[in-house]
Amino acid sequence: MKSLFTSGARNAHQQPGPSSSTDPDSRMDLLTVPESPSSRRRELSNVFNDFRRKSISELSLVMDALRGSPSPGSSQYIHPERASQSTGNLNPPQSKKGRRRRKVQKTWAAMSPGNFSKQLQLVQEEKAMQAVPTAPIDASKFVAYVQERRKKRILFKGEYLMINRSIDNNKCRCDVGSTMMDRNPYPDTVPYDLNRVTLPRIDGDENSHYINASYVNSWLRDKAYVVTQAVRTKPMNAEFWRMVWELGSNCIVMLTKVFDFMRVMCLQYWPLTKFQFREIEVETTEVKTYSHFVIRTFKLTRTTSESIETRIVKHFHFTEWELDSFPYISAFIELRRRVRQFMEKNPVDAPMVVHCRFVLLFSVRGAANALPSHRGGRGHVGDERVQNIERAVADVLL
Repeated sequence: MKSLFTSGARNAHQQPGPSSSTDPDSRMDLLTVPESPSSRRRELSNVFNDFRRKSISELSLVMDALRGSPSPGSSQYIHPERASQSTGNLNPPQSKKGRRRRKVQKTWAAMSPGNFSKQLQLVQEEKAMQAVPTAPIDASKFVAYVQERRKKRILFKGEYLMINRSIDNNKCRCDVGSTMMDRNPYPDTVPYDLNRVTLPRIDGDENSHYINASYVNSWLRDKAYVVTQAVRTKPMNAEFWRMVWELGSNCIVMLTKVFDFMRVMCLQYWPLTKFQFREIEVETTEVKTYSHFVIRTFKLTRTTSESIETRIVKHFHFTEWELDSFPYISAFIELRRRVRQFMEKNPVDAPMVVHCRFVLLFSVRGAANALPSHRGGRGHVGDERVQNIERAVADVLL
């Protein structure tokens, strides 16, 4: 500041004219720093004026953002985006002048309002990652826990980031499904290699082992469920029934309509009376229609050169789940009760087959940093913590 005032006084003595008047007010004008027309400086001025009105807790976030380094704590709470940027100095050595120029450019880039806001957001998300519980939540505190996160949505983002950090990318590979685009009803939704359903090869077809379906574990046993997509083509009808037969399943839960808003959500893969799907004959023996769901009974018969086998399969079709909406909760709970009642009376060592239009509830896209939401998904099950989420959802629903 001293040098600033000295230079201002020197300029006042050197520059003649109206500005060099002996008027004290004019001299004080010479001692002030003129406002820069630069938009960058004006934006910085507005940003710092906003910061002056912030609380102590908010100012601590500002200081962390200005420091540009992770907040104190374990390295597991470092934001993934910040960790990906710390790759070290990979540039070749430069001259002293070049290093100075790069340092100045880097400093101005760090002081830009856009970068500063981004750093502030990263610090806030790191704070939210530290607030993620590391132990089970007591039932008496669960309501308050949810209400707090409904008010502070960034706490959900912190949980999301912590779950993403736990995903093992080696378990999220989908190399097989990516090469079977003609066998995927939805090409952007393929199963992980780790837990996909593998069928026996038939008819000398090397790709006949593949079907877009995945195993999901429950709290009680592994591979309790198989989640798959809606049948969209006639060749997939035969593949679907072959999967049901090979798995030995006696229960199918369908969570989508056949038609919704004049759109075909799923082909009717079951016959009204009887139909032959390759070597498997499917016969509809009973249909019970309720207000929100339909329960069908199928008789499956497989004829080979050695024997004839017959099985009974129950089909629970929930018909009141509109597109892009929530189901009727009371009706959905009633369907769940009937499914469990049937499974308790007819236990089998085979998974339950569940499908909707596409696998909405059990999807994870680890490589693209997406958690159970399937519109941008590429797989079905990720790491252990993600599987725990899916187990809870599956057990609650079914």
